[in-house]
Amino acid sequence: MFLFSKEQRYLLFITLFIIILGIGIYFGTLEPVPELEEFNYTIMRGDTLWKLADKYAPEGMSNNRYIYKIRELNDMEGVNLIPGETVILLKEGAD
Repeated sequence: MFLFSKEQRYLLFITLFIIILGIGIYFGTLEPVPELEEFNYTIMRGDTLWKLADKYAPEGMSNNRYIYKIRELNDMEGVNLIPGETVILLKEGAD
């Protein structure tokens, strides 16, 4: 009638409970993601994505992750910036 014996069902229940508890603890300890707001920025001579990430990336976000988000937001295929070009950047919003 049952696929598993009583002992196997008990072990399965305990295992799933521990996994779910572990996932809950993990996600419960994550830092909240800061609210990011978009703003227009005009590229100036000497600007690089890395310099912009140094200046505007929220605390706790790596420069690589910030650059990835900016490239995705602006549909950029490369990393070259042209002075005078306007791009959308992200910065932490006011709470």
